[in-house]
Amino acid sequence: MKPRIRFVLACGLAAAAMAAAAALPVSGPDAVQMDPARLVLIDAVVARGIRRGDYPGAVVLIGRHGQVAFQRAYGDRTRIPRRESMQLDTVFDVASLTKVLVTAPAVMQLREAGRLSLEERLGDLVPACSSPERRDIRVRQLLAHESGLRGVFTAPLLRQIGNYQDGVAMACVEEMSGLPGAQLRYSDLNYILLGEIVRRASGEDLDQYAYRHILRPLGMKETYFNPPAALHARLAGEDVMTGEVENGVATRMGGVSGHSGLYSTAADLAVFSAMLLNGGVWQGVRILSQSSVKLMTTAQVHHARGTRGYGFDVASGFSGSRGALFPCDSYGHTGYSGVSMWLDPDSDTFVIVLANRLHPDGRGDVRLLRAEVATIAAGALRDVHYTRAADAPLNPARRCRAGRG
Repeated sequence: MKPRIRFVLACGLAAAAMAAAAALPVSGPDAVQMDPARLVLIDAVVARGIRRGDYPGAVVLIGRHGQVAFQRAYGDRTRIPRRESMQLDTVFDVASLTKVLVTAPAVMQLREAGRLSLEERLGDLVPACSSPERRDIRVRQLLAHESGLRGVFTAPLLRQIGNYQDGVAMACVEEMSGLPGAQLRYSDLNYILLGEIVRRASGEDLDQYAYRHILRPLGMKETYFNPPAALHARLAGEDVMTGEVENGVATRMGGVSGHSGLYSTAADLAVFSAMLLNGGVWQGVRILSQSSVKLMTTAQVHHARGTRGYGFDVASGFSGSRGALFPCDSYGHTGYSGVSMWLDPDSDTFVIVLANRLHPDGRGDVRLLRAEVATIAAGALRDVHYTRAADAPLNPARRCRAGRG
């Protein structure tokens, strides 16, 4: 069977099974061997952050064995122009979670279908990026943030972005930060280009590809680029100073980019997390092969600045969301807007924290919230006992880079 036919057939089977996919059942902590008395400690942690002004509100969801063990909404989803209470179904701009919810999985699906190789060169896939310093960057180096591209656009190029194609073009001419493969540098430009690679390899715009082959087959019906008007009343508040998340690149590109732009809910992210922990399949719908999940979520590159998979963070300066107890083979990702997801395959547990830290003035901070919630979740496991070595440093990323824990 030719790769093209195999790919279409697989997606057709996934679409046929779409009706079977549904939200995770809510069982409570006792049903999944978690201590409810420990999980209640999350209430005080979130409340302290709200009092400090770190964020106006948050949604926390903890799942295990494909079930929701704990979910609560706290504080306010908006305060300006009017105050509205946070709800479990609040829709958040998930910012850089777009990278691991859509872009990396799409690359892996195309790889499985034989339509894309991780060894292919950027210059061959995106002709605008055929300059000598960029043309030999591999797809895997973009996925793992070791391409040598800058992290974000410099101001002069940012001002030139007025649509999707502008964003791709500027990513191909922005100055390099180093040689491909030489260092780890987290980069939005990597995933802007990966989004374009998905578009070219699949023949579909990134948002349409995501809806057809990832999000809707999983039953993630409230996850969108450019969310429809029907969801606007449930949006978490954004930075009222700019009306944008991050540096506005996704907005400038029309709301659809490989690095950012997706909106979602805790319930939808829980389904995606359960799919990953279940080896790429959820309720009979296979999204990724087990090998693709492994490539995305386990250490594939090692550098002084950290360790990453082909998508997810394993141990870096961004992995404070691991907390103090989850082991070093756990993985996750964060978003600048105040969102994060952390998954532990050893205990089959995931932790989702969604906070609107940029509302109202763009000055909030969720680093402590993420770490404390993850530590409480790991400590609540009754049948798995994680302990931190007495000499382990407080920074969990440094602990794991040192080979401990």
